[in-house]
Amino acid sequence: MNEPCPKTIALSARLDDELAPHERARLDAHVAGCPVCAAMLADLGRLSSHLRNLPEETLGYDLAEVLRARLEGAPAPRATRRRVPRRFGWLPLGAGAAASLALGSALGLAATGGAGVAAAPQVAVMSVFAPVAPGGLCVEPRTCPWQRPAFRGSSR
Repeated sequence: MNEPCPKTIALSARLDDELAPHERARLDAHVAGCPVCAAMLADLGRLSSHLRNLPEETLGYDLAEVLRARLEGAPAPRATRRRVPRRFGWLPLGAGAAASLALGSALGLAATGGAGVAAAPQVAVMSVFAPVAPGGLCVEPRTCPWQRPAFRGSSR
């Protein structure tokens, strides 16, 4: 036959009688002419019969009843909350606020150079319409918007 072989799922559905009559007829016609699909259908049939013949396992007792009895006999968990003395109630909040202020002051002084006044920021030379893109290479030193120490002494 020239049609592609069906997937194993379709063959399994044929064994379980889950196919519509027209699909079953088409699959049976294919299996009749395809030895690979016929062998696969036979293997699936043997596997299905072996699985049906397995003994049924039982626990011998009802596990749900055992668990229910254990849960009913267990003491209920109590929510325990540690009481903090009233005089220390605001202590964690105050300590956190003091640490935040100290850290903010230290970072602020470090950012301004310790002078207490903001220093003038160093602005990198960058213009929107520069002939060289930021990070690009200059063709010659005169076209660069910045002066590199190596080019300061050049005579161009």
